[in-house]
Amino acid sequence: MRSRFVFRLDSLSVVRLNWFWRSALIMVVFSVVLLQMPARWIANIVNEHTGCRVLLSQAQGTLWDGSVAVGFSERIPGESSCKPIAGTTSRITYHSKCSFGFGEESLGCYSQLIFPALADPLILSLDFGGLKVSGGDVGLPANILEGLGSPWTTLRPRGNIHMFWSELQLGETQKGSIRFNIANISSPVSPVKPLGTYDLRVNLSNDGSIWHLGTISGPLILSGDGVMHDGKVQFTGVATTDPEMFDSLVSLLSLLGKREADVYRLKL
Repeated sequence: MRSRFVFRLDSLSVVRLNWFWRSALIMVVFSVVLLQMPARWIANIVNEHTGCRVLLSQAQGTLWDGSVAVGFSERIPGESSCKPIAGTTSRITYHSKCSFGFGEESLGCYSQLIFPALADPLILSLDFGGLKVSGGDVGLPANILEGLGSPWTTLRPRGNIHMFWSELQLGETQKGSIRFNIANISSPVSPVKPLGTYDLRVNLSNDGSIWHLGTISGPLILSGDGVMHDGKVQFTGVATTDPEMFDSLVSLLSLLGKREADVYRLKL
């Protein structure tokens, strides 16, 4: 006598199977979307999150492999849109991947950025502790400073910048330092060339980023201190010059700020 094996599904099992396949389908669709996410979507997120201070333009490729140019700007007063980008870097190529913590790899996402002016690739790592950026240095055109606001938007500087930074940590804990050496700056609004060489330092802390501007050499003397917190900058600075250069620079000084005694208060 043959025995028969009868396989029956009750209603609860059917519901469970349906949910399994639906969940699997959702995960597949989500993975495909994530893998093919256009780089321009990320550019929009960065632009909004930084309040237009940092703009990713000409984005090509996907979230994982692509290239962008980085520029700097600021919001149009009273609007949510950004002012035109003052200047951009050369194209940055990036390659990214994420690890789920299997084997010897730790849980997190990693990106390698290749930039013509960088001697070595820049490494970004993101995990539950926040974002880490490897240290490095790079040469940049001075006109990107216009994206930092006053006094650079008035000066419209031309020249060279040497930017170098320690390992940076961003997230619940923020630490690290960035330094800009701004050398032999000239400006189309002044006949005096060069105007000077300047040192801009940024120190990151849990209370925000602390800025310090000083003059190394040159007839246009700039100094100031500021703080950036939650994307908002508070900066207090002055511009002045030696008496023998005053007549040559008085027009530029008047553009930079309002005169108070022997100095001009930088406008923000």
